[in-house]
Amino acid sequence: LPTIWRCSHLLSLNATLEEPSSSSIGTASDIEAHLVRHAPSELTFVRGRCQQFELLLAEFTALTKMNASLRNIFTNDDHQFLERVSTLLGMHGNHSHASLEFVCDAVCAGACSRGTIPAKDAIELCFETASVLNFIILQEQSSGVPADDELVLVDVERRDISAEATMMNSMDNSLLEYAKSSRDNDNYFGGYTGDPGATAAGGTGTSAAAAASTIAKAGQVTMGEFSEWQRKVVPDLLHCSLTKFLQALLFPPGRSPSHRQSPAPFPIVRSSQEITSPQTASKVREGGGRFIMPISSHVFGENTASTTSNRGTATSSSLLSPPLFAFASISIPKFGEKWYRIFAGEVDGWTFQSLEHSILGYEGPTLLVIQARNN
Repeated sequence: LPTIWRCSHLLSLNATLEEPSSSSIGTASDIEAHLVRHAPSELTFVRGRCQQFELLLAEFTALTKMNASLRNIFTNDDHQFLERVSTLLGMHGNHSHASLEFVCDAVCAGACSRGTIPAKDAIELCFETASVLNFIILQEQSSGVPADDELVLVDVERRDISAEATMMNSMDNSLLEYAKSSRDNDNYFGGYTGDPGATAAGGTGTSAAAAASTIAKAGQVTMGEFSEWQRKVVPDLLHCSLTKFLQALLFPPGRSPSHRQSPAPFPIVRSSQEITSPQTASKVREGGGRFIMPISSHVFGENTASTTSNRGTATSSSLLSPPLFAFASISIPKFGEKWYRIFAGEVDGWTFQSLEHSILGYEGPTLLVIQARNN
């Protein structure tokens, strides 16, 4: 991952020079030496981005599982390389199929038995991939290229491990329950085709049921079950995490000539005062895209970093809210990019009149979120 990140930045920067490197330059070190002569300040910025990427990988360790899979793609010198990469990036072909195979290969390291994958590991990889992508997008939007061409390294905020575990357990349970339901109804997906007769152990009847039970107890699902669950429950799961991350990895947001526009960030909860109060809205606009009104939610967590400004606003958190990731997995177009909290029971009062007053006059699409609690 660090090697690809570095090379993609060097290639993108090299492509923007008026005097491109000669065709004899073929390694990352050659390109870097060329850039030292022709774009030293921009090269310093690229090196800072690479250091920041290393900090992210040290925090989101699940991404290291992708290294072997990426190495296999980039070191296999055959005519299918470009086709595989473009399919993973969602440019053509069966993108979902290719993404799922990549996830399976990454979390299993080629050692999964019976064509199954550990459900929780697959979901964790998707979430951490999306988290790193979210950080990259927000950093690009807030920093650009500073006047001195140096990138200030940002420490990763303290993650809410409990909230992440709750979200991943919820998605993991949903996947395992879907798989169990499929097996109980004799609709056992042994592969991408979803043939009812396909089994993990290659048998039928009692042997198939026993194999299914063994896999379920181990928290394993077949690739077919994962594919069907993802298609029906969280259709944007792989697209908003793996696909978008690989696009950013190969074509750095704002750096690549062919990808000047950064991808849309993940949803973030904002205060309704940003749209109802002209004074607050003005403060937010003056502070740029990263400044927001701080709010705290029992469901979605904090929306700001720990350091606040002296203008009543704060820097938006670079961490991806686990519940908002779950919503984004359902549909990025419907559940991204800004959420305005117009009512919260703990703030506005637990009465229907308070709810009615808060939403009165708001014409946009509205989502009512109710969090259940165990007795």
